[in-house]
Amino acid sequence: MHTDLVVTISGPDRTGLVDQFASRIRAHGGNWEESRLMRLAGWFCGMLLVRVPVEQAEALETALRAVSADTVVTIGHGESDVRELNVVHLSVTCADRNGIVHDMSRTLVAQGANIEELHSDVIRAPMSGEPLFRATIRVSVPVEVGTYGILDALEALQPDLLVEVL
Repeated sequence: MHTDLVVTISGPDRTGLVDQFASRIRAHGGNWEESRLMRLAGWFCGMLLVRVPVEQAEALETALRAVSADTVVTIGHGESDVRELNVVHLSVTCADRNGIVHDMSRTLVAQGANIEELHSDVIRAPMSGEPLFRATIRVSVPVEVGTYGILDALEALQPDLLVEVL
């Protein structure tokens, strides 16, 4: 019997940090199933989904939390969503402004959608140099809502907002 652990990591970045987590997971019979890892302004941030034998879960949690005194590790136990959902991958581009992520998240919630993954940045427009917000978003949408309802609601946020299904 196995259990799923959702592990979040945050702390100063340094060489070998991922290896320290990976070696502890392997030593406890765990399987590193999914992850999102990145370096932001000198900090390492990440989330992992680890499947581990139930009898090893507590020991693995202790081992992961002991990686470093300056690294914060939180661990939760995974759960399955029983609703019937469609997963939609979107690309969003528009003029940058304060509050765009809030407006998009509020709009998606109003449609019953859930943001599963969001990657965003601000770049300079090629010709004008004006700041452009861009994001790729993975959204789970209840079957009864549909993709077009999501697209229409997001595009209504501002005139230059371009949404594409990937």
